[in-house]
Amino acid sequence: MQLIVQGNGFNLRNSGAALNNAREGETVQIRTTAGRTVSGIVVDEGVVKINP
Repeated sequence: MQLIVQGNGFNLRNSGAALNNAREGETVQIRTTAGRTVSGIVVDEGVVKINP
């Protein structure tokens, strides 16, 4: 999955693996390539937005 983090003056992208199933608009848990677990909202197939 592609992770997107956007804030005032920055835009970051990373990849990770989904730990649960979710549809657009739902929350999903993601394990990043660094091994951290984060949650975000599915915004498109394979794309998750993380709020900073």
